[in-house]
Amino acid sequence: MFMSTHHIAAIVASFTLVACADDRHADEPSLGEDACEHFAEGPVRTATAGVSSDAATDVSGEHLRWDLTLVESPDDARGGFVSVAIDAAGEHVFFFDGAVEVVVTDADGAVVTPEGVVTSDPDCATVAAALTFDLAVGTYTLALSAVADELSLVYFEAAHDDDHEH
Repeated sequence: MFMSTHHIAAIVASFTLVACADDRHADEPSLGEDACEHFAEGPVRTATAGVSSDAATDVSGEHLRWDLTLVESPDDARGGFVSVAIDAAGEHVFFFDGAVEVVVTDADGAVVTPEGVVTSDPDCATVAAALTFDLAVGTYTLALSAVADELSLVYFEAAHDDDHEH
């Protein structure tokens, strides 16, 4: 049985997409594995989320586990606001260890739409949510809404070099 030109093109495109899906080397951990290591081993910083976007707590610092205490909201949910300073433009992934709704806004208050959202990671059972954003250099505010009183966050640039302290 012969394949049509369309079938061959589709197969080539499929291999190209798989090959381009992750620019990391085979000996480097996946993004999920890297996040999992930080969830398990830190380094750890603690913070209480701000009660408003104007009072957002600065959690700048990639490759850290941020243990966040969330504040009570008027509807008896838990949540709060944190801010991050991004110093390198590109895709950044925010990993959380619990179910959470996240709205990211830039310095002008414009909502930034995630490029990807997953509720689990095959390489890390700790990950309950991972959101990928294409961010420019600048400061961003994350509005968090969750059921739990506490939530842990790990974030870093998706194409980062794995030369940080583990």
